[in-house]
Amino acid sequence: MSISASPLLKVEYVQSSNKSLVEKNRAALEFNEEKFSVFKLISTEYLWDLIDTAEYLAYVHQFGLSHLVLELARLCPSAEKQRELVEIHNYNVGKEWFC
Repeated sequence: MSISASPLLKVEYVQSSNKSLVEKNRAALEFNEEKFSVFKLISTEYLWDLIDTAEYLAYVHQFGLSHLVLELARLCPSAEKQRELVEIHNYNVGKEWFC
């Protein structure tokens, strides 16, 4: 494999993974396009720093998408947001074990 092909493969992988995540979100939201559109808007607000990670995760939980947090984090373009999503999610999951 040439070095120039590697970024193309990465883009294709991200696009494929993103498409898969969108379908998982839609399925989890029972193919309700209104809910999906609202969640998409909330995700955009998070990416634009209009809401913080804790608030975003609260929405994720409200929409019943907590099982997709690690995938959401993995596909987040910001390394800092990836880390925050995983850390806060893991902290919250750990707290649930003790409640």
